[in-house]
Amino acid sequence: MSSEPTFVTAAPGRAKQLSPSRRVLIVAPVPEFQHAAVDCLTRAQMAGYPRETCTIDRRRVEQRRREVIEGLTRVAAAFQNVRLIDPLDVFCDCSMCAPFGAAGIFYVDTDHLTALGDDLLYRRFESDFLWVFGIGK
Repeated sequence: MSSEPTFVTAAPGRAKQLSPSRRVLIVAPVPEFQHAAVDCLTRAQMAGYPRETCTIDRRRVEQRRREVIEGLTRVAAAFQNVRLIDPLDVFCDCSMCAPFGAAGIFYVDTDHLTALGDDLLYRRFESDFLWVFGIGK
């Protein structure tokens, strides 16, 4: 029995069923936070704590996602018509991941993006999104 997540073991079979002209864009998981962004920021403000108390250590995020990213990378590499994008650098610097930025709040809860977060993700990977719709290379 494989110790890999089900999606990793099932994905190659699913991808083989796709037409070679069908493009697939896999979006790796965004960083997950311990508390909902708005709740955390509100509590921090009310308690007089800095907003940075709502951030999470990047190494911790990387460790938590490691197996998933390795599996997704293998799946994407096995097929010419599959790409993988990783939003980690959109929401993290070299040491911390934040559910907010100068422009506003990026997360609705612990792991779902707001319209602003979606926009940041799209802008960073615009060429990949255009590619999956057949508009780019």
